[in-house]
Amino acid sequence: MKSLCYIIGFALTCILTVTICGCDIDVPEDPPLVVDNKGSDNITQSVAKFRSALPSNGSKIDPNSEIRISFSSIPKNVSVNRGTIENTNTSTIKVKGPFTGNELVLEVKWDGGSETLRYFLNIEYIGATPSEGSTIKPRTDITVSFTGQPKKVFVNRGKFIVTGNTIKITDDWWNRGPLSFAIEWSGNAAGTGGSKVLKYTVSDNPIAYIERVWVNHNISVDGKKGMRIHVKITVANMPFEDGRVIAYFEHSNGADLKDLNNKFNAANGQVSVGRDFRPRFDPAVFEDIDFFMPYSEFHLGQGNWDLKFKVRVWHKVDGEFIEDESEYFTFTYRKG
Repeated sequence: MKSLCYIIGFALTCILTVTICGCDIDVPEDPPLVVDNKGSDNITQSVAKFRSALPSNGSKIDPNSEIRISFSSIPKNVSVNRGTIENTNTSTIKVKGPFTGNELVLEVKWDGGSETLRYFLNIEYIGATPSEGSTIKPRTDITVSFTGQPKKVFVNRGKFIVTGNTIKITDDWWNRGPLSFAIEWSGNAAGTGGSKVLKYTVSDNPIAYIERVWVNHNISVDGKKGMRIHVKITVANMPFEDGRVIAYFEHSNGADLKDLNNKFNAANGQVSVGRDFRPRFDPAVFEDIDFFMPYSEFHLGQGNWDLKFKVRVWHKVDGEFIEDESEYFTFTYRKG
């Protein structure tokens, strides 16, 4: 009887063992890892991705445009190669101009990404030198500046040349009174151009341009050795009004050379020599107004003297110098 119990017990044990080994057992998964973003160094954050730009890539835009760039999240450490960035704490940033040139290649970089956008810039007028509305001389070059290089330029007055982002308008002589320029231009193949009217007033004040000054040294006139000064000038706005071309002498350090006998001198006692002229035309060109300066009228002692002179034009009617004057001409006078 006892043996039978052992046999039954052993059989039950085997059956239970087989049952347990053949069953699937559900083992719970590890619970999700909760990470404190404030204190962990092992955090993987999502990288912002470029979504869109407004205006869209390839558009025509004005130089002062604002470009809005949208991302999937707030981008970090954003930089651009052109313009100024604003609104960096949201997923849409703003890039503001002004942008110059005919085409804008905008390179946008941020942590984990980059994007290149291309736009065609419309060419706009910036300004002119001399400024619009100025009073100018009859012989004045006018330089007009643009945000990019203008194409297919038309100017209704004078001659012009396009260099980079500027147009230089020139002429031999603008007539006194109102002066206006009508300018038209286009952009590149995709950008647009525009038009502009510039207005000036050409001065009616007496004008003198000293075109050239040259000197012949060691010339003898009436037994006196000296220098003959030649001047070419162009004058305007003074027909049949007397003027005078005058050379004023100085020491090399800028001190006036003083006259001692009141023969070759200005009102202030400075050594000078000149010659009168009267234009019969407007404008009038005097190819060679010449005058002789005796060396003895320098009133200098023995030795070598470094001297210089410059030429100015006097308008007798107004009793004033006309604005233009020559550069200094230097020479050494030797008295032995």
